[in-house]
Amino acid sequence: LNLSRWTVSMVINGYAREKGISTKTIQQVKEYIKQRGYVPYRPALILKTRKHLRVGILYCDRLYSHLIEAFNKITDLFSQQPDSLETLIVKRQFLIKGVQELLARGVNNLIWIHTLQWQNEFTQPELLNYLANFDKVLIYNYHFGPGDNSAELIKRKFYLIGVERLAGYQKIARFFKKLGHQKIALIVDMKMNRGVAQKWLQIYQQQGLKPYQLEIPPRGQLKERAQIAATKIQACLKKEKITGVNFLDDEYAAYTMMILRRMGIRIPQQLSIISYDGMPFTEFVTPALTTLAVPVKAMTQTIANIIQGKIEKEYYFSFPLKIIKRETHQILNSQKES
Repeated sequence: LNLSRWTVSMVINGYAREKGISTKTIQQVKEYIKQRGYVPYRPALILKTRKHLRVGILYCDRLYSHLIEAFNKITDLFSQQPDSLETLIVKRQFLIKGVQELLARGVNNLIWIHTLQWQNEFTQPELLNYLANFDKVLIYNYHFGPGDNSAELIKRKFYLIGVERLAGYQKIARFFKKLGHQKIALIVDMKMNRGVAQKWLQIYQQQGLKPYQLEIPPRGQLKERAQIAATKIQACLKKEKITGVNFLDDEYAAYTMMILRRMGIRIPQQLSIISYDGMPFTEFVTPALTTLAVPVKAMTQTIANIIQGKIEKEYYFSFPLKIIKRETHQILNSQKES
């Protein structure tokens, strides 16, 4: 090239115009690096200058249900600037290492898609110390409710975007009661926090309903777990005469419903099913699934507004959950749906 290292560096790092480097030289350098297949190490430049907005998306273990939809929408928000986005998947035990890694990559705005079922990790001083290094920390899918630590996190100026799940469970229980149901099966993942599972049970009991918790192994393929759930539901239907089932995952509910129908159980004539998530596909299964919808679009738009600086000095975003009434529920008495 017969050019100085400084000239080549200025072109590669985007400072050629302000340094007065000619268009011809810029084109010459760009053609050369294209021929060599050279890609600049962008994080090193960002760590040095800290001028660029750099967003990191962190999640633990696996994404599921409405969190998949949220992840897709969040990544779409930044897809026009791929060099400004980092994503990282870590096991729960490596959570702090994941945060360290995103800091090392120059991330200054962290979006943590919170997939953990309890929130004790927010009390870890080491984790909180690392989180303090980001310009903004957005915790998506935060579980609001009695005894949460939202006040402490807001003091640290963390943005909390989520729903009150227990209030959602209560909404479903009230809906079952309004429909005239009495005996309801609750499908419980064995890895579900015991305290949350007990509160879920109590919510139904407080409505004067009789809930039956059916525990399903957390491991294995979804279809295998759905088969186990369907078998337990069938047994509970025969023995306890249940008339309704509450799932906490649309995909799980849809697979199980398919198996129940193959068993000859009519939905909703024999068994009403109400799920939780509000995934788009639930409108197209047969019969269309009644579900409590998480407002993913509104929640992810709030993330965009925070990152873009349209929202400042407001950190608490608890979104209401809405029952989408479709075809898998049935009235058992003369009461009318409102």
